[in-house]
Amino acid sequence: MRIELLSGLLGLALLAAPAVVSPVQEEEDFDEPIDDSAWTDFLPPTKEQAKRNAEMDKLLQGAWQLVSFEAEELEDYGRHDRAIALFGPGFFSIEMHIAYEPIDDLPGTVMFQSGTFRYRFDDEGQLLAKLSIGAAFDRILRAMFFERPGQVRTFGIEVTENTLELRREPGGFRYEFTRLRSTDRNPVDIYGRPIVDDDPTFDIDFDPPNFEDPVEGEDPEKGGDGDGDGGN
Repeated sequence: MRIELLSGLLGLALLAAPAVVSPVQEEEDFDEPIDDSAWTDFLPPTKEQAKRNAEMDKLLQGAWQLVSFEAEELEDYGRHDRAIALFGPGFFSIEMHIAYEPIDDLPGTVMFQSGTFRYRFDDEGQLLAKLSIGAAFDRILRAMFFERPGQVRTFGIEVTENTLELRREPGGFRYEFTRLRSTDRNPVDIYGRPIVDDDPTFDIDFDPPNFEDPVEGEDPEKGGDGDGDGGN
C-alpha cells in the first residue's frame, strides 16, 4: 500500500532519515547525543584535492532547480518531484515537494521537506552536510517531523557551470539539478555574477561587423552608392 511507502518516505526523504519516523515526536529524542564524527573525522585534503574542493565550492554558489530524483524505495509511478537548492558560502538550503497522483484505491498525497545545512568537503571531495534546522510534513499522516540539528550526511558530488548531481547511499538517492538562470540576455546568478554558458551566442554582445566588400564608389563607412543620397 502506498500509505506504507509514504510513511517510509519520512525515513528516507530529501537528504536522509529524520531523527524519528513516528507521528508523535518525543521531546527527549533531542537530548540523545548525535554522532557527528563524519564532520571532522577525515585526513586533511592534499594540495590537489584542496584546489579541486575550492573549484567545486565556487561552482556551487547560487540557485539550483531539481530536474531528476531517484530513490530505490520510492515508487516512480504517479510521482512528481520539485525542489530548489540555494548555496551560499558555507551554507545551503533546500526545499522539496513530492506529490503522488491518486491511483485506483491509493490516495494522492503531497509531502514536503526542507532543511538548512552547513557544508564542507572531506579529503575525498565528498560533500558533508551538517543540519542546522529541518522539518518534513506528510498530509496523509497529518504529521510534522522535526529533524535533529547536528546530523551529518555525506554525498558524492559532481558539479559544472550548469549541472549539479548529488548521490547518497544507502537508499540509492540521486538528485540532479540545473542552475536557475536569470531571464536577462546576459544571465547572472543570484549574486549578480555573470554565468558562463556553453552556447557561444551568449558571448556576443555587439553588432556583427559587415564583412561584405564595399561596392566600387561606395563609402565603406557611410554605405550607399557613392552619389550622396544613400542609395535612395
